Amino acid sequence: MPTFDRRLRFDLRDGRRRAVQRHSNHRGCEKAPHRFSIAAGAATSDPTRIEQRGCSPCYSTNTMLHQRFLLRLAVLPFAVAVLLAVGCDGVRAVSEEDIELMPNPRLRELLEKQSENPVKAHVLVLDPRPTSDYLTARIPSAQHLPLSSVPPYADRDPRIERYKYVVVYGDHPSSPPARALAKRLMSKKYKDIFVYDGGIADWTARGLKTEAGPNNSPLFPTASGR
Repeated sequence: MPTFDRRLRFDLRDGRRRAVQRHSNHRGCEKAPHRFSIAAGAATSDPTRIEQRGCSPCYSTNTMLHQRFLLRLAVLPFAVAVLLAVGCDGVRAVSEEDIELMPNPRLRELLEKQSENPVKAHVLVLDPRPTSDYLTARIPSAQHLPLSSVPPYADRDPRIERYKYVVVYGDHPSSPPARALAKRLMSKKYKDIFVYDGGIADWTARGLKTEAGPNNSPLFPTASGR
């Protein structure tokens, strides 16, 4: 079996990359190295453009090596595209178009079910607004959870995962804190994440009950400052 002494050279004059291989124990090749030129831009599409100089026994071995190299180059763009789409470390890419809205009647229905059977985790309402806004007026049973309390690469929180639905709200439907928190949770692959399509402004405009002051049963004590 021939042994290889492979060297890679770059020829800037004609823009070609040349791979030079010498077979140290093949007499026909000792004085004349085999040269294979890959035309610039053809590395991933046309393996037949490899030029052969040297004896045929060595050409077949070198052709196989180069074809493997070209195949890996061809697969690389697809792998990069998958990583960009899916993300790393269990995080997926999420856009504004991925956000789902929950109307007021549906949210009220879920909250009623939750109040009738508190043990069963029907819905978790999250309020990412500043602490002062949360303490002034909030949707009943809403938990304070700012975006900074949900690191993008941390493990999923079982306190959130146990709920069937998670609804985030802000001051209004397009509230940046609410949409940012919803996208963060979705990127971490929590299921059934929604944004309340009215916000606290719509809730109070409908004359619905609100809560104020510290939460006596905070689900996230650190986020609530307790």
